[in-house]
Amino acid sequence: MDTSELADLTARWIEGWVRCRPGSGSRRVDGGCEVAVVGSQKRHVETVLVEPDPALLEAYAAPAAAEPGRWVSVLTLAPRTDPVPAGLELLLDREQMMSADLRPLVSADAPAPRDLVLDASDVRCRLTLLDGDEVAARGTVGLADGTAVFDQIGTEEAFRRRGHGSRLMAALGAWALERGAHRGVLVASVEGQALYARLGWSTAAHLATFQGAGAGVSARG
Repeated sequence: MDTSELADLTARWIEGWVRCRPGSGSRRVDGGCEVAVVGSQKRHVETVLVEPDPALLEAYAAPAAAEPGRWVSVLTLAPRTDPVPAGLELLLDREQMMSADLRPLVSADAPAPRDLVLDASDVRCRLTLLDGDEVAARGTVGLADGTAVFDQIGTEEAFRRRGHGSRLMAALGAWALERGAHRGVLVASVEGQALYARLGWSTAAHLATFQGAGAGVSARG
């Protein structure tokens, strides 16, 4: 993958991510996209840049340093080694954008329909996976130009290490595949990367996220 391909994948990721979170929106800016985030207590704007040069990153650093809740995220093909821009602090530096062919993902054991609670539109599907009468896992997928963007994938602590995460991903992938998507993309935390790698996902880019120094937030939400 080169920078142009990463920029295209990032645009589709953002489009699908916005569809996963109704009310959010995005617009193109120099070097990437600016996302208006709805439903997060930690950020209200996130500027996502692809392989920015130092001058461009510094230009976006200034408003982020002055405004709590404004984040700057940088996607690069290799992990960043540059200094943190002035006025910012590194919030997250080991997240990865990962992608996968959906077909092998869907070949995993899917949960029975009776174990799924579906909330779907033409471009978004949110699934709740039940274990008996209890919620075991939840996740959302949004569609963007043949790409399925997975978001807010999580398994309740009491139900971890039982395969629920894999089954949830299979069910979401099947829904997307039936609607013409052929490739999945997501951003994985350090904890999630091992699960997705076992399911056949591979790293497409590295993600570093910055916020204003002293903002006090320590995780994505």
